Amino acid sequence: MSLKYLLQHTASVVLFTLTTTILHAQEITGFVADDKGEPAIGATVYFDGTTIGTTTNASGYFSINPKATINSALVVSYMGYETVVISNPFETKVHSITLTPKPLSIREVTIVSDPFTHEEMLKAFKREFLGTNWAGKRCNILNEEDIELFYDYGTNRLEARSLKPLLIDNRFLGYMVNFDLVDFYIKFNKRTLKKEFMHSSLFLGTSLFTKYQAMNRRHARRRDDSYKGSQLNFFRDLSQMKWGKEGFILFSGSYPTLPSRAFEVKDTLGLKMVTLLPNPDAPKIRGVDGKEIIPSARTFNLLYNNKHQSMVKFSTTKFFIDSHGNNSHPHQISFGGDMGKRRFGNLLPLDYNK
Repeated sequence: MSLKYLLQHTASVVLFTLTTTILHAQEITGFVADDKGEPAIGATVYFDGTTIGTTTNASGYFSINPKATINSALVVSYMGYETVVISNPFETKVHSITLTPKPLSIREVTIVSDPFTHEEMLKAFKREFLGTNWAGKRCNILNEEDIELFYDYGTNRLEARSLKPLLIDNRFLGYMVNFDLVDFYIKFNKRTLKKEFMHSSLFLGTSLFTKYQAMNRRHARRRDDSYKGSQLNFFRDLSQMKWGKEGFILFSGSYPTLPSRAFEVKDTLGLKMVTLLPNPDAPKIRGVDGKEIIPSARTFNLLYNNKHQSMVKFSTTKFFIDSHGNNSHPHQISFGGDMGKRRFGNLLPLDYNK
């Protein structure tokens, strides 16, 4: 699913559901029906993590065109039904989609002494989901009452779910966001909700961004500031091999390194294929059979605009980037430092244009 954040200590990765089979932009049409075969009127259909969306008409039909090559899943959302995610929407131009009713599951609750209050758990949820900077504080979840929160005392995990999409008013960036929460947790090292004892956190979901109709200059400036040094900025620059003091500088450990010694970027199927090159300076490690052991991950440090420090870890040697900056292996690319600290409040849609 999309909009997935996986935070391991200070490292994070933004995951949008995507595909690498897109050859070019094209219109997609389809019919959406409920479990009884009746037209699903007003179902939301969108490309995950973007502003590109539409709704089904009175006959259950939709038509959507991304206008440009995009590497994102097509999502169909309808109240009371399971969200449908089509990972490779361009494999066919016409879709026939039948929805499945969403089950109303009942969670077992273990009664323990001195449990955390709902307000305390909600505060921790918003801290990790929205962020604690000015951008996060300017976000408002309009339907907080739909968020169900649980604390698992066996694993020291705060968990959350919502049967309805979260409606998020990001006043800082000038977006209304429809976020279908699939999974959320914060794991702590002890029985607490304090941030300093957080081990890791994760949230998964799909998102549709809608721009404010009355967007002002402050929104435009804030979006530009949020873009600079972001993961979206990084992948777009990487796909073009665009580096420099006013952008990103690549480091191997504490020393600057030439990007051409770390990455090879080629055009393929309308996408950019990025291959990580072996580290020529790394000491060779051999197994008991004498064969060289190739490291399964490679880590770089990043400096943006000579002041913002981040870390990126690649656990894959090859991935693809589309024209919007969405990558095909987000679950295998994680960030720390400045980029690892950013949350929903600073998040921009994949089709954001400066």
